[in-house]
Amino acid sequence: MNKIIYIFILFFVILATLNSCAKKSEEKSNSSSPQLFNAVGFSGTVLNSKDGINWKTSTWNTLSYGPSRNLSGITYGANTYLAVGWDTTIIASSDGYNWVDEIAGNYKGDLWRQCGTKKCIDRVELSKAVYANNNFVVVGWNGTILSSPDGTTWTKRNSGVGDYLSDVTFGKDKFVVVGNRTVLTSSDLNSWTQRVNVFDWERVTPPSNFLSAVNFGNNIFVVVGWSGRILTSPDGIQWTERSSGTSNNLKDVIFENGSFLVVGNSGTILSSTDGMSWSKMSSGTTKILNGVAYGNNIYVIVGDLGAILTSPDGITWTERDSGKSNYLSGVTFSR
Repeated sequence: MNKIIYIFILFFVILATLNSCAKKSEEKSNSSSPQLFNAVGFSGTVLNSKDGINWKTSTWNTLSYGPSRNLSGITYGANTYLAVGWDTTIIASSDGYNWVDEIAGNYKGDLWRQCGTKKCIDRVELSKAVYANNNFVVVGWNGTILSSPDGTTWTKRNSGVGDYLSDVTFGKDKFVVVGNRTVLTSSDLNSWTQRVNVFDWERVTPPSNFLSAVNFGNNIFVVVGWSGRILTSPDGIQWTERSSGTSNNLKDVIFENGSFLVVGNSGTILSSTDGMSWSKMSSGTTKILNGVAYGNNIYVIVGDLGAILTSPDGITWTERDSGKSNYLSGVTFSR
């Protein structure tokens, strides 16, 4: 009888141990791959959502910040969420819920990250960030380009220009940066070439010379800009104008599920499989749409006045409650 009792006790101990190990494994998996949407915006807004439909406010340490807490862009890579904004703001999160202005004790109480051997004292507006080719790359005002392998220690790159840089992407073994009257390319982040002659700047009105976003997909680069401007390139060097069918300012572009998706002012949403021929989608809103991301089989768009739109197919869109009225500038999904 005692022997049977001991066997049962041993069985339950083994079962409890296995359950504990499984739980820890699941927690570890969730920790390393949080699978979250994160959106950022002005006034220090950081939101998170598992499904793109229900949104919560993330925690951000607000002590000792500079004169502005406006966030402009966000990306995910190397198990790190990274958001950037005005006054050279760079904040990070390992789980997408809790955000800090310092990692591993670096510059505690000071939001400026290290640029080479000096702090980023220029305090310019940072516009967008991307994680590609084992590096975080951030661009912004005055030709600013920063890079970091881990999101902690930053190197300031010499872009060779003083223009506002608005976005960066990577494809065909090169980085492509765009901005105001600017297209730059680099294969190593050290040497940048300005593609000033890629198209005739002077034949269009000044507002459409501002290029706001760039992405790579389907073996081509696609750039979007103000006044409905769209450009494509097979190599990031030679560019061709495309007809977007709109004069609204275009703000962001992604490539997912075999198609490019572009968002912009007045609720503009455009779609294309090849980057050359574009179709306009009905968004159901006239708000400014600033950023778009895809994950967990759903598209998410963020915009002005706390706007969040979702779609399972990129065609039919539903407006969601963000709980905010702030200007939302960017969104990303961990993968």
